[in-house]
Amino acid sequence: MVVRNLLEIFPPLMKRIKRVDYMKESNITPNSFRILHLLYYHDNLTLSDISQLNTMSSSNCSRAVDELSEMGYTSRTRDSEDRRKTRISLTDSGIKYVEDVKEKIEEKLSEHLSVLSDEDLKILQDSSKNIYNVLSKLNCIEENSSNC
Repeated sequence: MVVRNLLEIFPPLMKRIKRVDYMKESNITPNSFRILHLLYYHDNLTLSDISQLNTMSSSNCSRAVDELSEMGYTSRTRDSEDRRKTRISLTDSGIKYVEDVKEKIEEKLSEHLSVLSDEDLKILQDSSKNIYNVLSKLNCIEENSSNC
């Protein structure tokens, strides 16, 4: 039941987000935006990390990162501890782009949510906070992190 409920949350939400033409103006694909978004929260990742976290093939990931680098949104540096590894980071332009897109998405979702009553908004806020807190625990378990 929990899995079904979680899966049913995303289609209506994504339908609202897709209506924002935030990527078309800069020719960013959804995969590329997911990479930017991932790097925004987890900077300095390897291609392998990005590929694994985004569940995309290494070749597609590498191609997308190359395009993002050409656009000036990402940069590559050699890992100081293992010279065979390359680390990917957002540039200042990449950070600004992600923040601008997030702002547009938040504005668009706020417009859609404005039709809800204060009571429904409070329920949604509490529920989303609870979902976030519980799902964060999954990351802690998977990463076996003591910081959680």
